[in-house]
Amino acid sequence: MKDNLLVEIKRAIHNFMIKISVLASHGELNSDGAKALFRILRMMKESGMKSEASRLLRSMKKRDIEDIAIVLREIEERLN
Repeated sequence: MKDNLLVEIKRAIHNFMIKISVLASHGELNSDGAKALFRILRMMKESGMKSEASRLLRSMKKRDIEDIAIVLREIEERLN
């Protein structure tokens, strides 16, 4: 189960990064982007990645897409 979640997290992050221009406008996260990130957060918490989830949540509160992208890339690299 946990392996499936990790694969889903990687896939969700990858899809988010591909669609980043649609999920953000003027450098800030829009509502669709927030929904996608909350899905990623939920999966991360279920898989036991609580420290990474809290880092992502802190960057989401700023709503700056560059900070969010940096954290997501770091998480994605860690999952590989």
